[in-house]
Amino acid sequence: MKVLHFVLSLFMFFTLVFTCKAQFNSTLYDKEAFLIGTLDDYMGYQRTFNAESDSFYYQKVDIYSKDELMTALFIDSLFNSKYTDIYLIDNGAPKGIKLYSPNLSKRIDKYFEYKTSASRTMQGDTVFYGLIKKDMFKTNKEKLSFLLGVFLRYRPDYNRIAMANSTSKAAVCADMLKEFGCADVEYTIKKGYIPVGHIITFEPSPEIQKIIEEADKLNYYISNINTNKIKFTLDGTKYRWKEPDYPKFHNKSNHSIDSIIVVGIGKDSLQKK
Repeated sequence: MKVLHFVLSLFMFFTLVFTCKAQFNSTLYDKEAFLIGTLDDYMGYQRTFNAESDSFYYQKVDIYSKDELMTALFIDSLFNSKYTDIYLIDNGAPKGIKLYSPNLSKRIDKYFEYKTSASRTMQGDTVFYGLIKKDMFKTNKEKLSFLLGVFLRYRPDYNRIAMANSTSKAAVCADMLKEFGCADVEYTIKKGYIPVGHIITFEPSPEIQKIIEEADKLNYYISNINTNKIKFTLDGTKYRWKEPDYPKFHNKSNHSIDSIIVVGIGKDSLQKK
């Protein structure tokens, strides 16, 4: 029975990873450009670069709210085979789901021009905000992949995209929509509101309509990822699968101590805690 529980847990983990990957067509879309489209642009893409600073912006891929855990798992699944240093944590805050990777964050940095912000970490380290380098997207595949990521994160509602406090993504998105033949593209900045609203309205061209529909399919799939069986450990650095009957895997060396199978995000190995 113990072996059966272990096998089922392992099967569920790899089912999540590989089915997530299966939903993204790497032939039609560029994963990096898609990722940049999904990144949070609230006050810009924020980063710190001082390894000595205890900052959650250091080596960050992205930050997600509690209800975006499924999206975080999906993004992790796209990159964890190439970037084996990727990991996901949950610090318990409303926007406490954080995805990190030293190597992937370096790749992301190539897409941004960083400027100094007025913000500082608790240790006084400077927080930088990134402006998207539009010229990094050279091919139609890369540009459409970026828009797919934008549509996935911001979910167009009746051909309207709203971003709060965007520093560059909204403007880049509006330019690309025009480039792909969308009609009546309007980019409005509502400065009288807090946060400042960045609103894009447009009539999609046939090519862009296909990207919107593809984003809808991805969102539908992601929204159906079952996270009820996932629970982060107390330190927030790993998650574990929860079976309906909460099975325990006893430590053979000490039968008075229960150990639980713990799965590290993006890792192929199982650890006992």
